[in-house]
Amino acid sequence: MRYYSVELAVRPDRRLSIKVLFDVAAIGAASGDPGGRRAETIVTVRARSLPDAAARAMRRVLRRCPGEVLAIDAMTIGEADRRLAVVGIERPSSV
Repeated sequence: MRYYSVELAVRPDRRLSIKVLFDVAAIGAASGDPGGRRAETIVTVRARSLPDAAARAMRRVLRRCPGEVLAIDAMTIGEADRRLAVVGIERPSSV
């Protein structure tokens, strides 16, 4: 099993509440405006394959923020690190 970074954009069934944003933030990063109709998140999941990682991330996020997945981008942690390096961001050594 490997670790994957999965980015999701979700259109919630109901307007976003602060509670929903905090619930999503408890498993990864979350962004969105309270009262808004779009949430974005990045979560790290452990899975056997890229499709499995995407499915696991969707289940975890949609349990906390029911809605429609608008976009999903899943990649290995190594690929996520390479993307961050392109824009000059380094992963903290404690991660």
